[in-house]
Amino acid sequence: MATKQQPGTNLSPDEARALRFDIEEFNTEYARILDAQDIDAWPDFFTD
Repeated sequence: MATKQQPGTNLSPDEARALRFDIEEFNTEYARILDAQDIDAWPDFFTD
């Protein structure tokens, strides 16, 4: 099966799927930290 780029992106479907998964993992961990009120871990989500 040929893979085509997603319309309007430079990503293949597999790359777009992997990126969405990475974003979902980030958001899940971010929400877990906030729900646990683990304020000390929260700054780790940001860069300097």
